[in-house]
Amino acid sequence: MLRISALAWVLAAMLISPTLVWAEDRARVAQTPDQATSAETVNGIRTERHGTSVLKIDTTGKGAVLCMLGLLEGIEKIGSECRAGEDPEFQHEVRRSIERIDQFVVENSVPRLTSEQVTAQRAARDRMVVPHVSLCGKDSVLIYQALRASGADKLRASVTDLLSIPREPVINPCL
Repeated sequence: MLRISALAWVLAAMLISPTLVWAEDRARVAQTPDQATSAETVNGIRTERHGTSVLKIDTTGKGAVLCMLGLLEGIEKIGSECRAGEDPEFQHEVRRSIERIDQFVVENSVPRLTSEQVTAQRAARDRMVVPHVSLCGKDSVLIYQALRASGADKLRASVTDLLSIPREPVINPCL
């Protein structure tokens, strides 16, 4: 049986969301150096075009918004299914952080996404990943515990900093 930890939501987000750019594009670029390349940076998001491939990278130093969203979705699942009732303040902050990032995505995505589309994308990720995931496995729980050890206040502050610069939400760089 395939065991996938919280990182599965990041991978699922890359497969489901039309606003995300694939990490494999970077490998494709390396294989086709003879194609025309252009790059531009807008609000800290670098867009590199290599032939028909497009790679978007957050260069703000704040972090990739969609990467954090994927990680928090995984943490939320682990918390609700494997650690229910433990540290309700932290679990509430995880859910609140996801809501804040969702709102940021709605306000800043290119092309624009509605709240309903963001919710539908999450549901699609859940349907794709959950049947294969061993959420309560050792690796998943270790990831959860590591983030939980920092506490709700640190998570809130980190997400506030992450969202402090309006920009297109992207997944790169992630981990």
